[in-house]
Amino acid sequence: MGQSIYINGEGFKVVGISDSSEVDESGMPVESLIQLPTQQTFNKYMGNLTQGMPQLLVSVEKGSDKKDVGKKVEKALNKKGTGVSEGQYSYEDNEAIMKTIGSVLDTITYFVAAVAGISLFIAGIGVMNVMYISVTERTEEIVIRRAFGAKGRDIEIQFLVDSVVLCLIGGIIGLILGIIITTID
Repeated sequence: MGQSIYINGEGFKVVGISDSSEVDESGMPVESLIQLPTQQTFNKYMGNLTQGMPQLLVSVEKGSDKKDVGKKVEKALNKKGTGVSEGQYSYEDNEAIMKTIGSVLDTITYFVAAVAGISLFIAGIGVMNVMYISVTERTEEIVIRRAFGAKGRDIEIQFLVDSVVLCLIGGIIGLILGIIITTID
């Protein structure tokens, strides 16, 4: 107690010793924990820790070719780096990763747009068929209306209004069913 221990040439003062039978909130034995006093201490000594893979951040001057610099650093580290015995150094270009992600998202967008376009085309054919069937089933009504003086334009408007009303009713029913289905847990 009160003495210092040195890790990599840095001194740490021992301020307390915990009982080896204690466990923390997660059930881990306290003996396996090292408690550092502040966030600043952690950041100073262990802030460069990553999830299992050490990293080196290289900043390049404006106008420099990032890929070229990255490849040269990778080559130099693989030749003389201290971690060569543990494996190869590798270079990752974030811009290339972002371009790849962007191209994947573009492909997904085009696919969804194509599906939507095909769906609209098929829906248009369905409306056309409904209108055609409606006209063929109502030929007697058309003949009677023509006999009473209705113009061809009046009959066209009647069938267009019928189709619009059918589409609106179908859309509203589809919207309601979609909302109901998506809210079911």
